[in-house]
Amino acid sequence: MSLVKLRLEPSKSLRPEGANLVLMILGSFGLVISGSFMVFGAWPVFGFMALDVLLIYIAFQAQCRRSDRGEEITISNDKIEIKYFKGGSCVKTILLNKYWAKLEHFNSFNRQSKLMFSSHGKFSEIGGFLSLKEKQKLAADLEPLLGNGHYNA
Repeated sequence: MSLVKLRLEPSKSLRPEGANLVLMILGSFGLVISGSFMVFGAWPVFGFMALDVLLIYIAFQAQCRRSDRGEEITISNDKIEIKYFKGGSCVKTILLNKYWAKLEHFNSFNRQSKLMFSSHGKFSEIGGFLSLKEKQKLAADLEPLLGNGHYNA
């Protein structure tokens, strides 16, 4: 019996459809502007404008690849299952005994933090892509579900 199933994903500022629309608009404006410059003999502007649009396209692709990951945490009566996803497929699954697992939140001075399940000397980070406040909220939400008092802030 599953008590809770959480799906964690990074925030996506722009979906692929939106990125394509932005690129089409930028490309259209770039074509009009660089075409105007070509009429007046400043033909190198066209190449630089094309390079600008290409670099923005590469940046959007990199952002889409980075945000195409996630984690699924399932907490049942006796176990904790953590599945790590990349590109829509599960790349790693970790099973922990709920009784022995501890949830630990490590903070450092440069505002980097790690939220981890630990059991028998092994650590599994969750929500590495979340902000500090999101990790604190997730830890507060998970603490009562563990029910064993093993949360360390």
